[in-house]
Amino acid sequence: MKRIEKNKYSEKRNRNVISRFLIKAFEIIARFTIIPHWRLSIYRLMGVKIGKNVFIGMDCFLDSSFPELITIEDNVTLGPRVMVIAHDDAQGIEKTSADREDSTVSKVNLENGCYIGAGAILLSGITVGEKSIVAAGAVVTKDVPERTLVGGVPAKLIRKLD
Repeated sequence: MKRIEKNKYSEKRNRNVISRFLIKAFEIIARFTIIPHWRLSIYRLMGVKIGKNVFIGMDCFLDSSFPELITIEDNVTLGPRVMVIAHDDAQGIEKTSADREDSTVSKVNLENGCYIGAGAILLSGITVGEKSIVAAGAVVTKDVPERTLVGGVPAKLIRKLD
């Protein structure tokens, strides 16, 4: 999915205030739920697509504004305090101002067997490839190819993995 204007996507989705409130409440509860499989169940209730054998650490933020745009495939691990963001409010930052509507939404895909280190931030429109590793604290702004290790701010290739 390419980037879509947030307003157009939101109109098409047509979510009412009550459902937005419930999703936000689920997100807050999920972040601090101690039992891991309960945490996964709550994120699924929000609309996040989650595969089998997934672990999501404590205090992770999965975008509660657009949870349906997040896909986590099988055997994925997210360390504590990972952030997955499916919208971007600063497109064309040099032209952005408080009164402009430059916001976009885009999918985030975490493919089979990838590992996301503690405190990493995954921005909208990216795919983390199969069996890749995102180092702790990295900020992922572009796709991560399969079987690679990336780290830093912004995340850059550190090495290929065997």
